[in-house]
Amino acid sequence: MAVCLLWATQIKVNNNVMDYFDHRTELPERADLLHQNLSGMQTLSIVLSGTQGTFLQVPYLEELGRLQDYLEETGHFDKSFSFADFIGVVHSGIDGEWPDTIYLPARNEVVKEYMSLLDHENAKAFVSADYSQARVLIRHAISSSHELNQVVDDIKQYTEEWLDPTLDVMVTGSSYLNSQAVDYMADGQARSLLLMLLVILLLVTLLFMNLKAGLIAVIANLFPIVVLFGVMGMFGIPLDTGTTMVGAIALGVCVDHTMHFMVRYQRLAKNGRKESLLKVIEQEATPIIR
Repeated sequence: MAVCLLWATQIKVNNNVMDYFDHRTELPERADLLHQNLSGMQTLSIVLSGTQGTFLQVPYLEELGRLQDYLEETGHFDKSFSFADFIGVVHSGIDGEWPDTIYLPARNEVVKEYMSLLDHENAKAFVSADYSQARVLIRHAISSSHELNQVVDDIKQYTEEWLDPTLDVMVTGSSYLNSQAVDYMADGQARSLLLMLLVILLLVTLLFMNLKAGLIAVIANLFPIVVLFGVMGMFGIPLDTGTTMVGAIALGVCVDHTMHFMVRYQRLAKNGRKESLLKVIEQEATPIIR
């Protein structure tokens, strides 16, 4: 148990969607082809919030541009889009001062004039109707939730240090929410494990009116749990959606067998401890092993 407990500390929470598919099949190959030639299958959004009309002002559009430059410099993402790109395309097309270059206007009034001429419907995916919120849409091919969480932490650190402090930043999107869900499942399993051990301790202690019996039951249940997580850590098997659910089912079966064993022993204990224990093992070992 000590060795397995040491290996159990090496377990990582990581949900990699592409690991669910055989890498020799067409789906992973097509996903990689999409990443190489267009942009990744995954999406991530960074929502910046200010006050009404914030993103009709050029300095805040430039903040969006700087954030996108940082995202490109990291090398983790394929492409990003924002309201700054929308205004830049419109302005460079109308102004025409620097051909083949996308650039923002110099004055806030120009941005307001563009949006008074254009329907907000065209830009609603990137900015709210009152221009208080703007969204940076990111496409990427990061399928590992562990890696994505690290990248998002870096983005949050950058925005805290370098973006205008009047802007509130929130990271969201399907890929990030999925990775967070796996973390919540892992935390939930840890809490369930502690609760399960506590319940076993209380039930068996009350059943035998003996705290020592409860502690023995807890230790007996800890053994397969520690071995399970130790083997996972040893072979680099991460906690993901699949292993978390299987682990929860296995723990449930473990508790069920424990209660069957202890209740039957309690009922037969009047016949003598040794005889009762041998009889319980004889009757319960086969269904437990099967």
